[in-house]
Amino acid sequence: MKDTADITSMQEDVLTPINELIRPRTEAETLLLRMRISQKCRYNASVRLRRSYRFRLFTSMMFAVGLMIIPLLQNSPITLGFSPAVMAMVQVLLAVGILVFTVIAGKAGFELRADKLNQEGDSLKDLSRRLTRYMAGGSEVRLEEYHQEYAALTSGKEAHSRSDYLQAQLEMKEYFPMWPGKRLALRVGLGISVLSNYVIPLLLILMEMAFVSDMLTLTALYPNVLHLPGLAR
Repeated sequence: MKDTADITSMQEDVLTPINELIRPRTEAETLLLRMRISQKCRYNASVRLRRSYRFRLFTSMMFAVGLMIIPLLQNSPITLGFSPAVMAMVQVLLAVGILVFTVIAGKAGFELRADKLNQEGDSLKDLSRRLTRYMAGGSEVRLEEYHQEYAALTSGKEAHSRSDYLQAQLEMKEYFPMWPGKRLALRVGLGISVLSNYVIPLLLILMEMAFVSDMLTLTALYPNVLHLPGLAR
C-alpha cells in the first residue's frame, strides 16, 4: 500500500514550468530547474529499485513453484519425459536459484534504498516549492542558502542512473523539447536499458517453464539426451 501511495503521489505532482519558459534566464530559475530535475530523477530511481526488487521476488516464487510441481508430478501416474536423476538435478538448480535471488534481494537493500530516494525526492520537492514561493512573491532570494540545502540533499547520497535521467527528460517535455524522432530514439534506448535488467531472470523463468512442458511431453525443447529414450523426439 505504501509503494502504491508513493507512486500515486509522484504522478499527481505536476511540475509547473518556470514562468512558462523552457530555458531559465536567471540564476534562481536555473537552480529551481536543477532541483526539479533531481527530484524527478530521485522518484524515477525509487520506482526502478522497487520494480527490480519485486521482479526478483517473483523469480524466486516461480522457482519455488517449480520445486513443488516436479515432485508432485513424479508421484502422479502421468508419464514424464525425464528420468528421476534429471529431475532431481533440476530441483537442486531451482533451490540454488531461490537462495541466490533471495540473498541478492536482501543484500542489495532495494526497499531501503528506494525509500531513501523517495524521501530525498520529497525533500527536493519541498525545497523547490519554497524557492518558487519566494520567486513568485518578488522577495529577495538568498540563493546561497538554497545552494547549500540543495548540495546537502544531493551530495554523498546514492546517485540516480542514466536511465532515470533519460526518463526524466521524456517526462519533463516543457524543459527538454526535442523533435519526435529523437524522442522516439530515447524511448527505445530507455526501453532496452530497462529490459536489460530483467533479461537473466526472465530467461531462467522461461527455461523452467520449458522444462516443465518437456517433462509433461507437451514439447521437446530440450536436447534429446536429457529425455527418456522412449520419449525422445
